[in-house]
Amino acid sequence: MNNISFVTPPSLDILQAYYYGVASVFERNFPRKPPNEFNYTAENLPANLLTPSFGTEVRILECNASVEIILQGTNVLAVNNHLIHAIAFTWLDGDLGILTPVRILQGINLVDPPEETTVGVSRNGWAAIRFRADNFWRVINN
Repeated sequence: MNNISFVTPPSLDILQAYYYGVASVFERNFPRKPPNEFNYTAENLPANLLTPSFGTEVRILECNASVEIILQGTNVLAVNNHLIHAIAFTWLDGDLGILTPVRILQGINLVDPPEETTVGVSRNGWAAIRFRADNFWRVINN
């Protein structure tokens, strides 16, 4: 995400590191937005997208916050859908091209979106998802 390839920490998982205050396992500087604004579906993307950075960067969320994420498929080394997996989220919408403010106003499903655990983000397409940030408490209390 945001051109950062996740690297699994060697010693402790991220949730345990957060819970026990082990600072060296992850970085808290995951960007809110992609580093550059450009047409992700264009034929000639910037060369810096061909090699993502590697890291274990996270965004700390408030417990029970409602989070919406737009996943944008690119024209970089993609042949087919990229599957995104999670415990549970609602799928708001998805299409080919780039999600624009006009498209948001035209009909993202905010009334009765289906709950999913997997969504396919098409090459040169997008998917908008929403979830409640409550997984932390489920994992710690089980």
